[in-house]
Amino acid sequence: MTPAPSALTGLVLAVVATACFATLDASTKVAGASVPLAMALWFRYAFQAWSTTAAIIPTRGFRALRTEHPRFQCLRGLLLMMTSMFSFFSLQHMPVGEFTAIVMVTPLAITVLAATVLRQQVSGMRWALVAGGFAGTLVVLRPGGDAFGWAMLLPLGLVACNAWFQVLTSRLAQTEDPMVMQFYSGWVGTLVMSAILPFVWVTPTSGGVWLALGLMGLMGTVGHFLLTWPMPARRPPR
Repeated sequence: MTPAPSALTGLVLAVVATACFATLDASTKVAGASVPLAMALWFRYAFQAWSTTAAIIPTRGFRALRTEHPRFQCLRGLLLMMTSMFSFFSLQHMPVGEFTAIVMVTPLAITVLAATVLRQQVSGMRWALVAGGFAGTLVVLRPGGDAFGWAMLLPLGLVACNAWFQVLTSRLAQTEDPMVMQFYSGWVGTLVMSAILPFVWVTPTSGGVWLALGLMGLMGTVGHFLLTWPMPARRPPR
């Protein structure tokens, strides 16, 4: 197991991971305008699957891929894939800024799950912040207003899947190797999308689209690794 870093190191890595995800969102917006969903997600997960395989097998062998929780690893991979799908569809139907504002409610959902599922103590101040954050989300969504539409529900689906993904990641990170967790989540997405890829493949004609697809893979892989590695030092907020 990788030694748990300090809280400050975990915070810095979380900030860098957030920057990676911002780039991932922008790249998804560009790629989504030119290629089908399954193709974009295949590039995103294939990069993660093959890069983690190349990092693990030559140096540590196949024994390093053993996991105590294969079902949870698969579930985690499916949750991540669903998160990506909601992100892709959301960015096709709404501006990046509005999408980001709604997705920022994810830490609030994680706090609720941490208290109810992980049985962690949450202070009154934390609950007050959760209530304030939820009120801010309602301001962005403006339910009942003219601008409110079905597309607003897509990022909320992302929030739900991502919150469960983060809680499950927190549990697995206590016993599982971070790189191995990345290996399984990458291959789950790759195998599922590979079954669809032959039916939706469209060869990009623009170098910008190829760059966006590459950035999706790179930023997604790096961002999630940075979130996974310091996880023992950054459990869901108390």
